Amino acid sequence: MVDHTPEDLWNQYLGRIKAGTDPADPTLQGLYQQLSRDHQEWADVLRRVYQHGEDPEPDEARRAAAEVKEAVAPAGQLPPQQRWLPCAPLPTDLCRVSPFFPLRQRDMRERPFIQDLVITSTSWGEIRYSGPKLSTYEEDVLLAVLALLDIKRQVTQVEGRSTYTYRGPLLPILRLMGYKTVGKKDYKRVLEALKLLSSAVVELTVYRRTTRGKRKVALIDVSNIVIHAQWKKDQKELSVTINPYFYECFMADRVTLLQVVERARLNSPVAKALYRFLESHREVSWRGHLQTLASALNLDRDQPRYQLRRLMKQAINELKRHGLLADASGFDSPDIVYLVRPSQKAFQQSKPLPKDRL
Repeated sequence: MVDHTPEDLWNQYLGRIKAGTDPADPTLQGLYQQLSRDHQEWADVLRRVYQHGEDPEPDEARRAAAEVKEAVAPAGQLPPQQRWLPCAPLPTDLCRVSPFFPLRQRDMRERPFIQDLVITSTSWGEIRYSGPKLSTYEEDVLLAVLALLDIKRQVTQVEGRSTYTYRGPLLPILRLMGYKTVGKKDYKRVLEALKLLSSAVVELTVYRRTTRGKRKVALIDVSNIVIHAQWKKDQKELSVTINPYFYECFMADRVTLLQVVERARLNSPVAKALYRFLESHREVSWRGHLQTLASALNLDRDQPRYQLRRLMKQAINELKRHGLLADASGFDSPDIVYLVRPSQKAFQQSKPLPKDRL
C-alpha cells in the first residue's frame, strides 16, 4: 500500500474538484476524510465558492494577450537573455521589482501616488506601474481573488466584453489570507484594498529594432488591475471583476490556491515579499548583496544596514520555520545573503545564480 503525504492527498482532491467532480461524490468524500484538518478547511472553502460550468471561449482579451506575447516573442522565440515569457506570469516580472511594498500599519494611512515605476526593463521592452503605493496587504487580497478564479472563473459581460469575476461571500477571501476570526473592520479593509487596486495601472511597452539597429516602440498595452467591485451588504455577496486584459497578459494560470495557502501562513510583510521573490525564480538557490535583495523587496535602503539585516534575518527565519527555505539559507557574510529552496520546493535542478544577479 502506497503512503501518500498530506500534500499528495490535497493535490488529488484539488485536481478532482477542478475537473468538475461533484463534492458530494462518495469517492471524493472518502478522499476528504483523509485530508489533514487544515486541508479540510480549505476544501470547505472550495465547496462554498465552486460552481460547475465550462470555461469561456477565447475572447477579445485573450486575443489581445496573444498579440502582446507575439510582439515580445515572435514565433515563440524569446530574446537570448530572457528565459521566461515576461508578459505571462506576474510571479516573474512583477516580483523582481514589485508595486507591492511591505508597509507598516502607520505607513498605510496615506498612500502617495507612484508614477511610472519600472517593474522590468530589458531589450524587448519594459513594464511600468502607476498608481497608489500598494502594500503586501493589497497583494494578499489580489492573490486570494485570483486563487478563487483559478478554481473557477465566472464570466460576466461588462460593456460588451468578457470579464473575469469572483462572485460570492467575502469570507473565503479572508480565509485564504490566513484569518481565523474576522470582524467588520476586516471586511471594510478588504473593500478598501479593492478600491486601491482599481486605481492600479500596469503599462507594457514592446520595442523593435529597425534595419539600422535603432530601437523603436512597437506596442504599448495599458490596463488597470480591478475594473469593478461591489459589496451587497444585506445579501453578504461580493463581486470582484479582474480586468481581463491584465489577467490574460499577466495572470492566467499563474496563481494557484496552494501558493496562496502557503503565503497565508506568513505573518511578516517582509517575509511575504521574500516569498514572492522566491516564487519569481526557478533556480534552486540565490546569492546576492543585501542591498540588491532589499531593492527587490521594496525595503527602504536608506535605513541603517543593521536594520536591513535584522528584517532580512527575521523574514528568512520565518520562511525556514514554515519549510519554504532550507536551513542553509542565511547570511554568508555581513552583506551577502544566500537563499536555498527545500528540495521539494525546487522547480528544477540548476547551478546557483551568480552573485548579485536577479
